[in-house]
Amino acid sequence: MNNELVGKVRDIVAAVFNKSVDEITIDSGAKDIQNWDSLNLINLMLSVESEFNVEIGIEQAGKLTSVKTIIEILEQKGIS
Repeated sequence: MNNELVGKVRDIVAAVFNKSVDEITIDSGAKDIQNWDSLNLINLMLSVESEFNVEIGIEQAGKLTSVKTIIEILEQKGIS
Protein backbone atom coordinates (compact mmCIF):
# COMPACT_ATOMS: atom_id res chain seq x y z
CA MET A 1 0.00 0.00 0.00
CA ASN A 2 1.33 3.40 -0.99
CA ASN A 3 2.11 5.54 2.10
CA GLU A 4 1.24 8.74 0.23
CA LEU A 5 -2.16 7.33 -0.70
CA VAL A 6 -2.76 6.21 2.89
CA GLY A 7 -1.83 9.69 4.11
CA LYS A 8 -4.17 11.44 1.69
CA VAL A 9 -7.09 9.18 2.59
CA ARG A 10 -6.40 9.67 6.31
CA ASP A 11 -6.39 13.45 5.73
CA ILE A 12 -9.74 13.28 3.92
CA VAL A 13 -11.35 11.10 6.59
CA ALA A 14 -10.04 13.39 9.34
CA ALA A 15 -11.42 16.47 7.58
CA VAL A 16 -14.84 14.98 6.81
CA PHE A 17 -15.34 13.65 10.33
CA ASN A 18 -13.69 16.60 12.10
CA LYS A 19 -10.97 14.47 13.70
CA SER A 20 -7.25 14.89 14.13
CA VAL A 21 -5.23 12.99 11.53
CA ASP A 22 -3.42 11.37 14.45
CA GLU A 23 -6.73 9.75 15.47
CA ILE A 24 -7.16 8.14 12.04
CA THR A 25 -5.43 4.86 11.22
CA ILE A 26 -5.74 2.52 8.26
CA ASP A 27 -8.22 0.50 10.33
CA SER A 28 -10.39 3.48 11.31
CA GLY A 29 -13.91 3.34 10.02
CA ALA A 30 -17.62 3.36 10.71
CA LYS A 31 -17.22 1.19 13.80
CA ASP A 32 -14.79 3.69 15.37
CA ILE A 33 -16.11 7.07 14.27
CA GLN A 34 -19.45 7.96 15.78
CA ASN A 35 -20.65 10.38 13.09
CA TRP A 36 -19.80 8.04 10.17
CA ASP A 37 -23.40 8.14 9.00
CA SER A 38 -25.18 8.35 5.65
CA LEU A 39 -24.83 12.14 5.34
CA ASN A 40 -21.13 12.13 6.13
CA LEU A 41 -20.69 9.10 3.89
CA ILE A 42 -21.86 11.27 0.97
CA ASN A 43 -19.45 14.03 2.02
CA LEU A 44 -16.67 11.44 2.24
CA MET A 45 -17.48 10.05 -1.19
CA LEU A 46 -17.52 13.53 -2.75
CA SER A 47 -14.23 14.46 -1.07
CA VAL A 48 -12.53 11.27 -2.29
CA GLU A 49 -13.91 11.78 -5.81
CA SER A 50 -12.68 15.37 -5.87
CA GLU A 51 -9.21 14.64 -4.45
CA PHE A 52 -8.47 11.71 -6.75
CA ASN A 53 -10.54 12.73 -9.79
CA VAL A 54 -12.45 9.44 -9.81
CA GLU A 55 -16.10 8.50 -9.79
CA ILE A 56 -17.42 6.27 -7.05
CA GLY A 57 -20.75 4.77 -7.94
CA ILE A 58 -23.61 4.34 -5.51
CA GLU A 59 -22.90 0.60 -5.33
CA GLN A 60 -19.35 1.33 -4.17
CA ALA A 61 -20.33 4.16 -1.83
CA GLY A 62 -21.78 1.66 0.62
CA LYS A 63 -18.38 -0.05 0.74
CA LEU A 64 -16.66 3.09 2.04
CA THR A 65 -16.59 1.69 5.57
CA SER A 66 -12.96 2.24 6.55
CA VAL A 67 -9.75 3.90 5.46
CA LYS A 68 -8.56 0.51 4.23
CA THR A 69 -11.63 -0.13 2.04
CA ILE A 70 -11.40 3.38 0.57
CA ILE A 71 -7.80 2.68 -0.41
CA GLU A 72 -8.76 -0.70 -1.90
CA ILE A 73 -11.48 0.95 -4.02
CA LEU A 74 -9.03 3.62 -5.19
CA GLU A 75 -6.46 0.98 -6.08
CA GLN A 76 -9.10 -0.89 -8.12
CA LYS A 77 -9.56 2.37 -10.04
CA GLY A 78 -5.82 2.58 -10.76
CA ILE A 79 -4.91 5.11 -8.08
CA SER A 80 -1.71 4.24 -6.25
